[in-house]
Amino acid sequence: MNIRSDMIPARKPYFPMFLGNGIDQLLIGHTGAMGGGGSHEQWCFDNAVLTGWFKADRRGTNSKRLINLLQSGYTVQHGVRALGLDSFDQNFDPETATLRTSCSYGEALVKVTTFLTNTHCLVHRFEVVSAKEGISLQFFVKKPSFWWSVASLPDQMDITDTKKIRRSSLLYKLQGKNSRALALLHADLRSAKTATCFNRSHGIEIPIRVKTKFTIYLECVDSIDMASGSELPRISRNFSYSRILQHHVSEWRKFNSSSNVTLARKDLSDIYTASLHVLRAHQHPEGSISVGGYPLMWFSGIQSFDYSFGVMAFLSANRITEAEKMIEFWKNKLPALKKFAKSAGFPGAYYPTEITVNGKAIHPLPENPDERRETIIRSKFFLTAMIALQTWQLYLHTGRKDLLKKYWPCIMEPLKFILAAGVREFKDHAEIISSSGPNGKERKNGKVLLYPNPLRSLLTTIATLEAAIKGSEILGLKTDPSWSRLLQKLRNGYDLNRFKGLIHLAKNPKMGISADGYCIGMFDCIGDKRTLLYDISHLTGKHGFMRWPDHGYPVVPWLHFNYSAALSKMDMPGAATLLDKAVPFTTSLFAFPEGVRPDGVFWKNWYPSVHGSFVHAFNLLLLRSKDCMIEIFPEYPLKWGDAEFRNLRTAPGLLVSASRRNSSVRAELKNDSDRKLDLQVRLGKSPAKRITLKSNGIISVK
Repeated sequence: MNIRSDMIPARKPYFPMFLGNGIDQLLIGHTGAMGGGGSHEQWCFDNAVLTGWFKADRRGTNSKRLINLLQSGYTVQHGVRALGLDSFDQNFDPETATLRTSCSYGEALVKVTTFLTNTHCLVHRFEVVSAKEGISLQFFVKKPSFWWSVASLPDQMDITDTKKIRRSSLLYKLQGKNSRALALLHADLRSAKTATCFNRSHGIEIPIRVKTKFTIYLECVDSIDMASGSELPRISRNFSYSRILQHHVSEWRKFNSSSNVTLARKDLSDIYTASLHVLRAHQHPEGSISVGGYPLMWFSGIQSFDYSFGVMAFLSANRITEAEKMIEFWKNKLPALKKFAKSAGFPGAYYPTEITVNGKAIHPLPENPDERRETIIRSKFFLTAMIALQTWQLYLHTGRKDLLKKYWPCIMEPLKFILAAGVREFKDHAEIISSSGPNGKERKNGKVLLYPNPLRSLLTTIATLEAAIKGSEILGLKTDPSWSRLLQKLRNGYDLNRFKGLIHLAKNPKMGISADGYCIGMFDCIGDKRTLLYDISHLTGKHGFMRWPDHGYPVVPWLHFNYSAALSKMDMPGAATLLDKAVPFTTSLFAFPEGVRPDGVFWKNWYPSVHGSFVHAFNLLLLRSKDCMIEIFPEYPLKWGDAEFRNLRTAPGLLVSASRRNSSVRAELKNDSDRKLDLQVRLGKSPAKRITLKSNGIISVK
């Protein structure tokens, strides 16, 4: 289908930058701060999303909003006038996680470097390029503004007290109905002093002139930070911008040093590195990645399905520390998940729809035991299976038996629950008990009809059982004798969803046709090529882009990346083309949206799941493996130019570096697993070569 070129924006749309450390999650606007930067400040952006300081894990069980604790910004003053912002230029360096902004105020040109540390501190480094005489900068903290459309917040903060600590430092007390916070504003220039700003906020005023350089620090902690041991905001006499910057940059460079890609197509490499930043910026110190970090962005819960995209991106990009932390999070939450299952009379661990970072269900289960059991039986079993499959992928990508042993409960406990609560065995097949959600729901006379054998739960149950059987063999454990029989019966059950040659979402021809590209692309689940092609065609709209037919988006980049990965895993052509179609749909700072609205607005930007799916799908164009066949540059088009990557990771525990100049490919493989590997290696489209690698062995291939 032809691409509608008018759907691709001629100019990249702007959206505030996302800075995060897993707890503090901030949206920074076009001034390099959280304000509009003019005499009439423009605080509101598309999507009714405001710049501000949010806390990722600060939510009640049923809260549908995150609390915006504060906003901060600055105005440039000339006498009694506040100057309006004429123009700005902004770019983000994901290698160092710093936002760089240049703002022209007509009578002054100011550059700002902004970054967020992992200790609740937002840093603004100002450099005055030009300024007329008598100009000053006023930096302030204010209570959050909000749109009336999102006024039903869990709490609304007010500044109840402002205390001068030193000549250039202010301590703000913020109080809401259920929340409280402290914020410290500090400037490191001797000429700075506290003042009442143009907008009547309490802040700091600094006279500026050409070549003036100074730093503004803003720290913010709330009551939960304080309860968990974070000290109150304080002024350190050892504050040093260069030292703080060096520490911040070294952390991010260490993260980015694990692997890299260098491409002739800079648009792809920029999105790639920015996407890894987005995932890391969303990762909580506990290890989890939420589905979003600001209001209207999925409310910051933890959802096991979305979680998979972060795991797979980190694994293939060799961010093993971050990937293992994600699996360790599941291991730490197993006791809570086992309690959910036990409360309904089931063994193993049950994952509800969404949880908090503390392991609490965001949507509480019914108190009545019978209702609770029925709710769990009708749940989406694939959400529980995701925990096992992510854990198995950690083993496959590292090839390390010690990691498999360490996290073995994360495979076994979900499997115990699924087999007990979700599988029904018949004489010649087995199937999944009816569950709600997108895998088998139809309403008739107001009642939900649940069709048996929902596809995604079936596919992930098969893959989980396969992992348990293979893992038991690797660890030398006895398997349940029924597993092999049940696995074959579940595979037989796959064809029960086939009608007129195509796979359906459940065992009923009324259900939609789908191969489930998500599961194929992420976990090598069973796939049907004919159905996959039908799936892609059905999901492609009249504009030539993939979308959900029932969401009202003409473009959904996430679908392009998921089905690109599925084509790669199925060794079918078109993976690169499908991915490339969605590449234009990023903001000026490389944010992917969930979807593009019919009016062209990018909706729900900085969606971690989309960024994770891009990294995973893109890495499969560079490197993929199946049954010890290693393919290097299998689908990366020659027309995209030269390409090079270092230390990408793939099963069965390989680190691969390779370069392609014109059509010539060279590669180096390192066996990072704990056993000898017998492999076949294919460079581009050339014939495969057989190699043997001892553990920690390295070999060059060309």
